[in-house]
Amino acid sequence: PPHTGPTTPAIVARLMTETPRDIRSTRPAVPPGVNAAVQRALEKSPADRFMNCGSFAEALGAGTREAALANAAPSKDTNSAAGSAARRFAPILGVLALIAAVSVGLVIKQRTASTGAPESTNGVSRAGGEQTLAVLPFTSVGGDTANNYFAAGIADELTSALTQIPGLRLAGRASAARVKQQGSSTREIGTALNVSSVLDGSVRRSGERIRVTAELTSASDGRVMWSQTYERALADVFAVQDEITREIVSALQVRLTTAGSASAVGARGGTTNLEAYDLYLRALQLYKARGPGLRNAERYAEEAIARDPDYARAHALLSSVLTVQPYYVTVSPQSNAIRARAAAERAIALDDSLAEGHLALGNAREEVAEWSDARREYERASALDPQSADVQYRLGELSFRMGRVRESLGPLGVASRLDPLYSQSSSYLALGLAAIGRTDEGVAEGQRALTLDPDHITLNSWYTWVLDLAGLREEAAAQARRLLGLGDFPERIGLAAGVLARAGKLDEARAQLRRLEVLPAAAEGRDLGLVLARLGLGDRDGGLVALEAAAQRDPYRLRAYLLAMQSYDALRAEPRFAAVIRQLNLDVERLTLPDGGRSQ
Repeated sequence: PPHTGPTTPAIVARLMTETPRDIRSTRPAVPPGVNAAVQRALEKSPADRFMNCGSFAEALGAGTREAALANAAPSKDTNSAAGSAARRFAPILGVLALIAAVSVGLVIKQRTASTGAPESTNGVSRAGGEQTLAVLPFTSVGGDTANNYFAAGIADELTSALTQIPGLRLAGRASAARVKQQGSSTREIGTALNVSSVLDGSVRRSGERIRVTAELTSASDGRVMWSQTYERALADVFAVQDEITREIVSALQVRLTTAGSASAVGARGGTTNLEAYDLYLRALQLYKARGPGLRNAERYAEEAIARDPDYARAHALLSSVLTVQPYYVTVSPQSNAIRARAAAERAIALDDSLAEGHLALGNAREEVAEWSDARREYERASALDPQSADVQYRLGELSFRMGRVRESLGPLGVASRLDPLYSQSSSYLALGLAAIGRTDEGVAEGQRALTLDPDHITLNSWYTWVLDLAGLREEAAAQARRLLGLGDFPERIGLAAGVLARAGKLDEARAQLRRLEVLPAAAEGRDLGLVLARLGLGDRDGGLVALEAAAQRDPYRLRAYLLAMQSYDALRAEPRFAAVIRQLNLDVERLTLPDGGRSQ
């Protein structure tokens, strides 16, 4: 085995942090080329591994032939020597090919079984003739990387329009973006995302002209089903999007019902103002990336609205940006929550059939603990866009924040199936699994999420907690130190300090506690950081005092740090803890149980 350890979580943790052992250290006779192929197959980044089984087999075969040629005596027939070496390693290659084939089959079978979807052939459902499509982010050509957001945005708009077509299932947006980034072939994309067709394209933007090339390809055989190039005035970009959508529908031979007829093919809640559209796409790209760019995302969304006050999707996007901002930049959650709600309500007033509007309003209501109203908005968004992994992720996150950890696993699992490379939902799923004691699965899922987005601060936070829950103290301490290197957010410093303390790194934990204690009392996230750090160090009284302060000054962030988690178990019997839970509008009876209701 490339990695060994006493438990599965330990092995998974080493897989993420350690270089695999070299085969030749124990089996010197293995040819260097074969060894190199196996090492490449074990690379941590998917982009560095083989993209398919055929490439792996080819590299293994080349390694055996290379060794045979190197070892053949000059007097012997080279082809004979090569054939002998190939025969010697044929059993290995045969087993590897069998493992690869069975693994692919199992993955597809498990995914089909877990989703309850009918089996498919070449991505088309046997039960209902469902057509399946992955829309990849379009590429900006011409050397102007500043227009990348515009090219990717056009594909995003097409995805939004195509989700409204009955009988057409689209791959998740995050997964489509990921396979495009990896440079996967059409067939590889079809297998990875279980789709029958792939839409890719490019955009060349020059002055007031735009050239859009789109190509629809069959994933089963690489056959180009349809391709077209549109060269227009930039102002005609909306017409180009509409034409592409209609022609794809025609190429896929999807029957348009009344709900998906001519009047409904275009994306809802849009604009005809090119400047507003351009600004919206800039904001959308920054929103997806998270991080400090959320400040500019807010500005772009507001400018888009200024140019077209009736642009419903821009209002919905502004609401979403304002809601997530406090977790990535230093802003007031309270003031943002008020503005986020107003923007989402405006989006819905403009277009009540806009799924993004209801999703944004649900998120804004969740932030102020209006749990029932938030769930109702999410369910409305789900009815409008059943394929949205974002909606399912938010439903799962809502249950998690309410303390219903087991209940959260259902929608989080659905989100992962709809968009398997969506790291945010995967990260929450990992934490939920670990919180209810399924730590092996939690560690594996958390590692997978972090592989997708290694520097995402939320993913690193939750994975730190997952390793801690799994009892992998050294690995958790190493991950806590990594988390500390990603930013100076007080709540994340407190999380890292608590994990370090439980790992026995008391001096390090106390040093982080001192960092928090010297911050101004009103510093965003300070109180929550003190809660997690003091509880980790065994200071129940100090943790309770900080908890009461956090509930008073920063209830938004406190609810986001999942009060059902084991970190708070030491306080659950305290009447003052129950008072805080009541103040946060959470379920007092559940969260004051000894395990915070995780077993229910």
